[in-house]
Amino acid sequence: MSNFKTSAIVLAAGVGARMNSGKTKQLIDICGATVLERTLDAFSSSALTDEIVIVARDEEVDEIRSIISSHNYSKSVKIVVGGSCRAESARNGFGAIDKSSGFIAIHDAARCLITPEMIDKVVEKAHKCGAATAVCGVSDTVKCVDSSGKITATLPRDNVFRAQTPQVFKASLYREALDKTRDASVVTDDNMLLESIGTEIYTVDLGPTNIKIT
Repeated sequence: MSNFKTSAIVLAAGVGARMNSGKTKQLIDICGATVLERTLDAFSSSALTDEIVIVARDEEVDEIRSIISSHNYSKSVKIVVGGSCRAESARNGFGAIDKSSGFIAIHDAARCLITPEMIDKVVEKAHKCGAATAVCGVSDTVKCVDSSGKITATLPRDNVFRAQTPQVFKASLYREALDKTRDASVVTDDNMLLESIGTEIYTVDLGPTNIKIT
C-alpha cells in the first residue's frame, strides 16, 4: 500500500530585497500576524499534511523558533537553514523530513493567503497521480518574443498557466530528480526538477488569490 504521509516544506529563506521594508518578507507583519505565521497556520490546519519543515535564514532561526513556541501548532514543526538558492533550500528541507514520509509538499512562505482547503486539493491530486502543482490561469494575452523583442507567436490562454505552490511530489521521485540535477541554480521551481526526469505533473487551478508577496 502506498504511503501517503506528507511532509510540508515551507521555504522562508528569501532575502526579500524588492520589498525594501527593512525586514525579510516572511517576517513582515500583516494585520497582527507575520507572513510566515499565516502560512504556518494554513499548513497546521491542513488535513493531509503531517509535519512542517521550515527552511529559514540562519540569522532568523531564533526569531522563527520564538514564533513557533508562541503557537500551539497541531503537528511537528522543524527548522533548517536554507542554501544559496531556492533549489538548495528545498534540498535542505527535503533532507530534514521524516524518513517515513511518502510525499512532500513544497510551498513558498510568501504565499500566505493559501488556505488548508487549497493545500489539501493539491496534496490529494498528488496522492492520486504522484505529482501535482498549484497553478493559476492567465487572463492576459500571452506573446512569445524572440531575442530582438519581436513577437513571434500568440499562445492560447487555455493552455497557459502560472505555476504556484504548493508543489507536491512522491518523495522517491523528488529524490531521484535531486540526484540527477547537475545545476540547481537554474531551477526556478521544483516542477522543473521533476520535469527533467520525465515525471507527469498534474495541475490544480487554485484561482487568483494564492498570490506571492514580492
